[in-house]
Amino acid sequence: MGKKPTDWAPIIDQLERHVVEGHHDEVKRATNKLYLKQVPRNFAWPLAELAWRIGEPILTLKLLNRIVFPKNALASSPTDREKFIYATALGNLGAADEAITIFESINSQKEPEVLLRKSLVHFRVWNYPAAIPYLEKFLAQSELTPYRRLIGKVNLAAAFVVDCKYDVASSLLQEIKSECLLNNYFLLLGNCYELMAQVEFFNKNFDPAISLLDSAIDLLKKQGGEFLLFAEKWKIICEAFKLRDSESLEKLRTFNKKSQGAGQWETARECDLFESILTQNEDLLRKVIIGTPFECYRARARHLFGKNILSQGHFHLELGKSQGFTKAFVFNPYDIQNENEGLHAKPLLLALFETLTLDFYKPSHIGLIFQKIYNGEKFDPFSSPKRVLGLIKRLNQWFEDQHVPLRVKMKKSEFCLIPLDDAPVSILVQRAKALSKQDGNLSYLRYFFSTRTFSAQNVSEKMKISRASALNLITQAVENGYVTKRGCGRGTTYALIPRNKKRATA
Repeated sequence: MGKKPTDWAPIIDQLERHVVEGHHDEVKRATNKLYLKQVPRNFAWPLAELAWRIGEPILTLKLLNRIVFPKNALASSPTDREKFIYATALGNLGAADEAITIFESINSQKEPEVLLRKSLVHFRVWNYPAAIPYLEKFLAQSELTPYRRLIGKVNLAAAFVVDCKYDVASSLLQEIKSECLLNNYFLLLGNCYELMAQVEFFNKNFDPAISLLDSAIDLLKKQGGEFLLFAEKWKIICEAFKLRDSESLEKLRTFNKKSQGAGQWETARECDLFESILTQNEDLLRKVIIGTPFECYRARARHLFGKNILSQGHFHLELGKSQGFTKAFVFNPYDIQNENEGLHAKPLLLALFETLTLDFYKPSHIGLIFQKIYNGEKFDPFSSPKRVLGLIKRLNQWFEDQHVPLRVKMKKSEFCLIPLDDAPVSILVQRAKALSKQDGNLSYLRYFFSTRTFSAQNVSEKMKISRASALNLITQAVENGYVTKRGCGRGTTYALIPRNKKRATA
């Protein structure tokens, strides 16, 4: 496709036309033929941005990795634009922490769009309060086009609604509505009506909320996609809370299944949350709390439900269908499997499994998996996916060898656990209690080592503390009669003393 820098301008123009016309497959075929190191730097970021726009964030990172993280110490520093595109792709892959770190290094005066993108990364992890200052700073930029400013306002209004700042949100939404009507921005007007309906819903004004949602659905029908789904979701929720009958509840459950089938995982999470509130089902709320890794969302769920359900303890995550099966297969990763070995004996595989079960609703992105398992390492688009895929292959092989009817399903850059042949599997998920100076450390040991022996190194890795600190903690537990010591030297292991025996010896 041309090796000389002068050949690249028409190539980029042609690919841009393909993107605008919706011919994404043409772009993918063309970029797959490229030798990435031949792409001149001044064309790397436009090509990387095109790759991001067609849903190829790994390609985006490959094009820019050598520029953002040069191996040559004398190489010129990456520009804010190059870092901006790179961090955006990282966020799409679930590596939110690294993305935010790079965003923080970008001058928002030169790249004001970074403030919006940074806020959207916070949206992805349900940290809407953290996004609000960035959106406000984005709107304070003087050089924004009217349409980009309006997009910023819609996102800010959404953040206010999730953060329960309904009065502020309502005032801003009236302003957005006027601008949309004046300029015929019907997609944004549909979004606006949906957010206005949420404000009415949370103020228990169900009829006005339903009327606003009808208007939103009429506007969004032509657009289709997730925005229409959001409006339909809120209408079903509003009707369920207004009518409070079995028919509207069943409609909510049916919509939940539809959302899962469409890959709208956050909508499925919301359906479970509002069903738990409507029916006052604490077990379902506990599934939402324990099965959601975002503390801001958990705090919101507790606030709306009116009860402080903790995100700790044991939970049985049910997968598969029970029809035709007499009993579910119970899998405990912290116990010995089939009298052979437990998953806990494979630290990296256990870390992968725990990452895959962090979120009961949403598949894990490859960036998130890498971030959780290899904490502190930068995501390398050339080697990191291979490392994650290698671990996934090993975990699937372990499941097969141990006759565990689970597999990791892979779809592009997303991964989730599925049962073999859709047979019922009950996975024991354990969430550790938050550590405290008094008893948090002991509770942590009980949650993760109650059924097996452990070493100081095991505790060090699990609690992310030094081996010396782990040994000091274990020594105190031994001295206080909570833990027993086995062996000596580097082969020393420990075991928790059952609570009833501890009381008997006290």
